[in-house]
Amino acid sequence: NASVERVQSDLDLRQKFPQVSLPSTSKNSESRRLSYTREEILNIRPPKQQKQENSGEELPLDHKTFASRIRYEHLSSQIDLSKNYKLVGLRYYQQILGKEIVPNTNKFLRIPLSVVSFNVLCQHYANTMSHLYKHLRGAKSAHKLWNSRKQKLELEFDRIDADIFCLQEVQDVHYEEFYLPYFTSRGFQGLFTRKTGGLQTPDGCAIFWRQSKITLLYINQVSYNLFIPPTMNSPNIGQVAIFGLNDCLYNSSAFCISNTHIFFQMKKGAIKLAQIAYLLGHMKKAEDEFVASMSLQKDPIRKYNFVGHMLCGDFNIEPTSPLHRFLMEQKADLRAMFSSTMALRPTSNTIPSTPPSSTSIPLALMKMTKNCELVDSKDLVDPLLFIVKQNTSDFLSHDFSFASVYEHFNAVGEPEISSYHMEESTPDFILYTIPKNTQKFETSQNASTSDDSSAQQQKQLAIEGFIQLRKRLSLPTLKELEKACGKLPNEQYGSDHLLLCAEFDILCPIIKP
Repeated sequence: NASVERVQSDLDLRQKFPQVSLPSTSKNSESRRLSYTREEILNIRPPKQQKQENSGEELPLDHKTFASRIRYEHLSSQIDLSKNYKLVGLRYYQQILGKEIVPNTNKFLRIPLSVVSFNVLCQHYANTMSHLYKHLRGAKSAHKLWNSRKQKLELEFDRIDADIFCLQEVQDVHYEEFYLPYFTSRGFQGLFTRKTGGLQTPDGCAIFWRQSKITLLYINQVSYNLFIPPTMNSPNIGQVAIFGLNDCLYNSSAFCISNTHIFFQMKKGAIKLAQIAYLLGHMKKAEDEFVASMSLQKDPIRKYNFVGHMLCGDFNIEPTSPLHRFLMEQKADLRAMFSSTMALRPTSNTIPSTPPSSTSIPLALMKMTKNCELVDSKDLVDPLLFIVKQNTSDFLSHDFSFASVYEHFNAVGEPEISSYHMEESTPDFILYTIPKNTQKFETSQNASTSDDSSAQQQKQLAIEGFIQLRKRLSLPTLKELEKACGKLPNEQYGSDHLLLCAEFDILCPIIKP
């Protein structure tokens, strides 16, 4: 168990925990858990942003039930393949249709927030896994070199210019030499979490955030290399962070954003399930601890209103797979899930050729319940009964009601892709929480919104709460990507994954002074 670390600012956080460019070893790769007490959360705010006395009443709003907008389905149109689009020209921002249903809109301030998820391709893997990049042989091998790729990555970062960047496969030495200097020079702070696998896995996840827009309140660096038996261990990691919106400091709004890179082997679904469940447990714990600390604060001007979660990463699962359904439907029947196929789209090829064996994950050893909630062994009345109950459970569930930024298919049913080297795939996701158990509203003949007043009858996709999706950067189909540039990386693009970007509106309750 890590101790509470006392810091006064984001800069102090980086000074206390510098990410030194040492070779990754099991000793120097151990993840650290950082958290803040209530007083430290208050002290993090810059002095000029401290709140004034406030005599107004607090809005009693819960992000799990508050409904503000109907989000409608918005499938991508087919691209005219007779045009010779380059990859940059192929992708565009899609306006997301919706209908506002929030009452008393004058009591909310809308703060735009753009979020990126991007697997940037660790150079170590590009060098050592050449079988994945057979298209980069001969004269094209230069496109695999770091000096070539980092220039293209920088161009992509400049083009997007988001508020938060969640990156995966960031090589440790390149974090210090390239990513951190690049983002720092543009007004960002960053935090890097290295994998725990030693020299064979010299990469990790990094979150960069725009200092003028948001303030870091909490960070938990999660290692998945904790499970027993050893067959369940892998060096993958996650990051769980809570930020406060600077523009909402008078209105006290905070959100959680998590970043992860899940185990890559597609036929090792049980390991993927364990890692996803463990991350969800840490997200739940972060929210519960943060909300509890806010409930103890009697002064309304010192409270943050928690508005929900955003979950980013390379999950190494496919849309519509059993693992994806577990994320979206909040439950899984382990008796109907097979480790070798649960990360894949359901097809005739996913029917196992051997007698089925039920999927199991070591919940008791992970100190986690079948509802993906972390427990402290010291708090258990009967530890043996806990072990028996968790190890005999056939079902797994979680507490998060998610919507996906991407819909994964275009208007004619062709799958969109986010990665393409040996084969095409869609392992990358941005999810965000929506209120639970909200009623279905009547489908509108006129989705009259700021997005598109000429919309025809729309299919309701989700009921949104404090977090509203406004735009997303489109993803291509395989045919479109083949026509534009082919397999990745290449002369146009610096990674084997495409960058995902979502633009949200965060609704901040206004507490008038």
